[in-house]
Amino acid sequence: MNFEEDRFVHTFEKKLSNKKTFNQVFYGLLIVLGVLLLINIYLASAGYSAVKLKAAEVKEANRPAEISLMIIDSGCKDCFDVEALVTQVKDKNVKILDEKRVEKNSEEAKTLIEDYNIKKLPTVIVSGELDKFSMTGFETVNDKQVFMNILAPYVESSTGQTKGLVKLVHVTDTSCVECISMEPVIASLGEAGVKISDIKKVDYTSPEGKKYISDYGLKETPALLISNEVTYYNGMKETLVSLGSTEVKGFFKLHSTLPPYRKTGTGQVAGLVDMALLKDSSCQSCYDVEVNKQIMERFGLFIKDTKTYDVNSAEGKQLISKYKITKVPILILSPDAKEYPTLSRAWPQVGTTESDGWFIMRKPEVIGSYKDLSTNQEINPNENIGE
Repeated sequence: MNFEEDRFVHTFEKKLSNKKTFNQVFYGLLIVLGVLLLINIYLASAGYSAVKLKAAEVKEANRPAEISLMIIDSGCKDCFDVEALVTQVKDKNVKILDEKRVEKNSEEAKTLIEDYNIKKLPTVIVSGELDKFSMTGFETVNDKQVFMNILAPYVESSTGQTKGLVKLVHVTDTSCVECISMEPVIASLGEAGVKISDIKKVDYTSPEGKKYISDYGLKETPALLISNEVTYYNGMKETLVSLGSTEVKGFFKLHSTLPPYRKTGTGQVAGLVDMALLKDSSCQSCYDVEVNKQIMERFGLFIKDTKTYDVNSAEGKQLISKYKITKVPILILSPDAKEYPTLSRAWPQVGTTESDGWFIMRKPEVIGSYKDLSTNQEINPNENIGE
């Protein structure tokens, strides 16, 4: 074989070798791509199944609960509003398959009351897909959910008696225009959800009014008698007791905790306070004596009359002499100030109560600058603070 033939053979063999290598690589890549394709198909299929499963779960969760309602009516028009409860149930994500109503005295109602230990009526019993139904106030009993959070007024299932219909007797005092009215108390009872079935108004001077005062030991008027049906409302008994109310013959008796009011024993109106303000008009740095009046009003005092005196006036000199006053400006309160417990507790910090019952302020320095009448000096109590 000559040189040319030899070179041709060598070149041909080299090309053949390169083609073989290329084929090996090509088929190897095809195998890898095939494996990857199978993996991707598997993953895509698994992912699709997971998404499909999740979508099914979401769809099921959002599907309305299929339930049936059994409503046991109490026959009490003033009782708990069961229709509002039914509306709330229907506003949930539910599909009502059946709705039935039975009267409390029917045999079916009696069986349900016994089977599900129902104490108060009216109520609602829910059956069906209870795993998809949840609402505050319902409790699971056996295989049903029963609404147990029945607020007064309601019918007691064991006796058939209506509980929570409150009666009021309002003993008024039309002759006392200054006395605290009990009307806001009556309004607040209604706002608190108390169902008032009857209100009787009697004046304290009438024969009927006098009988109520005697029978229930009313010591002040205006007054309110509240039937003990009010105890069926959560927290109401505790509230009344905190206001000083006591129960007598099935009624809680209540009068204003703040004067003015009339004391039935004497017939006098208590809590009408006369105030005297004593100042020295020559004192340039003294605080404004009118501030005392504003403070007393914040204590809730009913100020019937206010008089202002200067230390140099005849009335002022008389007060200074009678009560041995050494500092001004001050205030003086009539004995009826004792009817205000909060003031009576705080008063010893600023003054004295004299033997004739009058309240005399002794420490004007607790408010501001004052004048010492014994030295004729104007004093700023804060002057030396921080020095």
